[in-house]
Amino acid sequence: MKSSKKIINFEKLSPFTKELKKDGNKIVQCHGTFDLVHPGHIIHFEEAKARGDILVVTITAEKFVNKGPGRPFFGDDLRIRSLINLETVDFVSVIPFPAAVEAIKAVCPDVYCKGKEYQNPSVDVTGNIHEDIKTVKEVGGEIAYLGSVVFSSSKLLNKHFETFSKSTKDLLHRVSKEFSPSELSKLVDDFSSLRVLVIGDLILDKYSTVSVQGLTSKNRILSSRFVSENLQAGGALAIFRHIREFTPNVRLFSLAGNEPWIDQFLKEHLSEEENWIQQEPGFTTIVKHRFVEALSAGKELSKLILGQPYRQRPPQSFHPK
Repeated sequence: MKSSKKIINFEKLSPFTKELKKDGNKIVQCHGTFDLVHPGHIIHFEEAKARGDILVVTITAEKFVNKGPGRPFFGDDLRIRSLINLETVDFVSVIPFPAAVEAIKAVCPDVYCKGKEYQNPSVDVTGNIHEDIKTVKEVGGEIAYLGSVVFSSSKLLNKHFETFSKSTKDLLHRVSKEFSPSELSKLVDDFSSLRVLVIGDLILDKYSTVSVQGLTSKNRILSSRFVSENLQAGGALAIFRHIREFTPNVRLFSLAGNEPWIDQFLKEHLSEEENWIQQEPGFTTIVKHRFVEALSAGKELSKLILGQPYRQRPPQSFHPK
């Protein structure tokens, strides 16, 4: 079987696995981020495959991974490539949801495999394992806790890869020693009662992705082909969005212009109650414009040009209707 045939789109996953079951196959499912495939994963997949006939591995799409800054370290394409080249893995599908419930409902596994560490639900700070167990039972499957060898991708990445600065790593190590997962989870939950006002500059990041063709022969000007464009929330708006994950009682006070595209952009990121932004006709909304090129392998970007803030036309995806 060619490795590319192992990739199943999420929309086709449910009918595909139903056909496999009609042929008498016992379906085993493993779900996770699998950001860094290590020996623990290899053994986990081998033990899972031994429980049935077909092993389906579902992975959380990168935009829904919530493991902190810089995660996933590897994008969807590289994680898929790592998995489809494993002999024990029969099929791989990227799941456009933050948790496993939709993946389980799509696959309807006979056996759903998790690591032995999940036998103690308190280690899962997200609490998702309870929903996983419930959903597996609803679709008529059973759960198997596997793992004769256990490693943690997050621990390996955080310790050996530059996902955090040294000061951040030191802080995280101190926190992990002082608080248990349940204690830390309670502290975070207590944030929900806080009332927060964010005050600061509204700085938007505009990314124009291009494909570099080369340099012009006469003036040595960088020649490139336009690929795509998007506008992202930065500055105080980015801080506001992070804080809103902890408490709903947060407001943003800032200054913006009256550009024709700004109202729609703000509506997509703020409710009327949250929006305390003052819009002034004589003010130019700050936009940092970057021209970038996507590297061929992975999600990393190569920054080509950083332009100065200016009064800009909206990117294509933000034209008012």
